[in-house]
Amino acid sequence: MRCNDAMRALLADVDLAGVSEADLPAGWMRTAAGLGWTVEADGAVVATALRATYSGLRSGFSDLVGYEGAVNGRSVVDYDLPEGADRLNLLVRRSWAYVTGMLAAARGVGAVVGFVGVGTSATEQPFWEAHVTFWVERVGVEGYFGLSSGEAGLVLGVGDVA
Repeated sequence: MRCNDAMRALLADVDLAGVSEADLPAGWMRTAAGLGWTVEADGAVVATALRATYSGLRSGFSDLVGYEGAVNGRSVVDYDLPEGADRLNLLVRRSWAYVTGMLAAARGVGAVVGFVGVGTSATEQPFWEAHVTFWVERVGVEGYFGLSSGEAGLVLGVGDVA
């Protein structure tokens, strides 16, 4: 696992013990891992459930990593989470459950990594929000979702998941 200082500080206050599928809401986040991954003809690795709802074009990307990141990227469902102190803990647990479930389903597919970004919304009353994406680490191709941005970020690989 790689993470920036902002994520290290966040994780120090979040209880990840016992994170499981139960931390996910009903819907696509809970079922996506079960549908697995699709390797497209050009070698792009995309989450099968997310590919079905992606409307962009492959031709809009100069490399596979950018395309994978776009197809596999989503905001973490949070409309059901409470405002207040528990929101951050629940949001990070949900993000962790989703990313680790998807990475476990990616075993044998390739060097898939998952990125979790957590930050505050750009709304009048800021609240915690998160997003996730996945791509395959390839020699000579840098991921677009670095750990240097202002948000708390972490990258997990298939090997980081038990």
